[in-house]
Amino acid sequence: MSKLDELDHRLGEIRDELSKLGDEEYSRKYELHAERDRLRAEAAEFQKDLDLDRPSSELIAELKQHRKQLETIESKYINVAEQLDSGFGLAGERSGPGDSEWINANITEGTGRAGIEARIAHLEAVLKERGHL
Repeated sequence: MSKLDELDHRLGEIRDELSKLGDEEYSRKYELHAERDRLRAEAAEFQKDLDLDRPSSELIAELKQHRKQLETIESKYINVAEQLDSGFGLAGERSGPGDSEWINANITEGTGRAGIEARIAHLEAVLKERGHL
């Protein structure tokens, strides 16, 4: 198993552990989030080194895939302006524009958007350096 595979495996374990924890288990969640963030950073650095040896065609294909991921994430966001114009709020406890922003922030966090954007930026930089963008 490669180092990247090991990191990916542990990140999957953390995701599973987080999904099983109750709302009141703050300290364990904090520990897991901290480990997850550290492992994500380590995996990103490891991947950057590997990218230097990958052909541009692979990098371009990966870039397209990540851009599609970003489009999918963006399609999940609640358009606060549309929600206000419609006269209808969200049902239940969360119903105002601030709550829509809260939901959108959770979508961003839960989908790993920041990591995807960082990966896109890295791939674009490598491809620009090679003269492919």
